[in-house]
Amino acid sequence: HSLPSSMRRAMEEGSWDVFAGQYFDEWDMRVHVCKPFKTPIGWRTIISIDYGYEKPSAVGWWAIDSDGHWWLIRELYETRLTYTALADKILEMTPLNEEVDFAVADPSIWGDRQKHDEIPGPSGGEVIKAIFEKRDIRLLRGNHDRLQGWQRCRELLKKVPGPDGKVSSKLHVFSTCYHFIRTVPGLIHDSIRPEDLDTGGEDHHADEWRYA
Repeated sequence: HSLPSSMRRAMEEGSWDVFAGQYFDEWDMRVHVCKPFKTPIGWRTIISIDYGYEKPSAVGWWAIDSDGHWWLIRELYETRLTYTALADKILEMTPLNEEVDFAVADPSIWGDRQKHDEIPGPSGGEVIKAIFEKRDIRLLRGNHDRLQGWQRCRELLKKVPGPDGKVSSKLHVFSTCYHFIRTVPGLIHDSIRPEDLDTGGEDHHADEWRYA
């Protein structure tokens, strides 16, 4: 028991995807990643957005089942999209028969006037909201309470025995969501505020997950 928890898990469970300083050390590819499937009618869908221009915009489509399990069924991860281009692309990627409860985005975009247009216009939040209204999708401002948000994320990551005896959790990521799987497990604790994660990492998907 003198070994660090990450090394002990690696030795005991064969979880070699854990490392010292890892923020989400609950992450386990064998538990949290699944093959894609067609989600049943009646599951809620939420779209969450972390906006970037030079850095990637990260978008997640989250399906939530009746047992409170969260499934990341689709992702978008792309740089150099204006607010208009991003909103259009999100609608293109959302099937017409997919009922979206609401979309949620980084609250800071409501204070961001279109930097990438020649004439300053409405805020990023207003631009996306207007485009989403064409499909009757509400756009909400995300909660910026980082620590509470990360705790909610951890709750979903917790591993628990399933009814069949296999280990499960309330978070499931489709194996097609490459960038979420690539970036989120690699995030580390902030050296000054260790209960928060280090924002110097590739945290865009983690942020959209937290807003959701």
